[in-house]
Amino acid sequence: MNTTDLTLAEVEKELNKIPGFACRVAIESAKQRVAELLKTNPHASAVERLQASGLVLPEPKEAVGMYDSVFVNGNRLLVSGHGPWVNGKPICGKVGSRRHVRKTGGEKRKQARLTAAEARNAANHVALGVLASIEAEVGIYRIDRLLKTLGWVNCTKKFGDTPFVIDGFSEVMELVFGEIKGRGTRSAIGANTLPFGIAVEVECEFRLKSLASAKLSDKV
Repeated sequence: MNTTDLTLAEVEKELNKIPGFACRVAIESAKQRVAELLKTNPHASAVERLQASGLVLPEPKEAVGMYDSVFVNGNRLLVSGHGPWVNGKPICGKVGSRRHVRKTGGEKRKQARLTAAEARNAANHVALGVLASIEAEVGIYRIDRLLKTLGWVNCTKKFGDTPFVIDGFSEVMELVFGEIKGRGTRSAIGANTLPFGIAVEVECEFRLKSLASAKLSDKV
């Protein structure tokens, strides 16, 4: 597996090559587009909101271990931990740290230092990845509301602004599902390390609409 580290600055160089890159400019633009949609269609569906936002979902990421990325249990949709991936590469780094060398499989590698804002942008990517997995498994049109979010931030022990970072995930959920249905319970936890050295990881849970009540016309 290719786990080449990418800083947000490096990713931004490829901005024009990556549709739907969830940088701050793209997110703020998406919010404005959805706000315009709601002026004429205040009851717009999640699919309509996503389409109006201009954000493009990536290809769903395959599980990298012995687990299911998404699992349906009755009217509950459980989503395993997702990281920030761009063009098949993870956004890696530790928030609040200096550049340092770590060993992985006997190989010395540098881990990038990220700002809280860069980590929040990485969390934007996590949200798009989660939406892509949901769309592939059941369809975004089946989502009734977000129930729970559990987010981890790869950071130093003195970094305490993890809620700000995970807000990057939450703002995309709110953008797509609305201020009420896009929010739920949430925890934002600092971690000493995350798989592959990724900056952020999020797992979450949603409530599903029944097939009878979900609008087939709302499919992406």
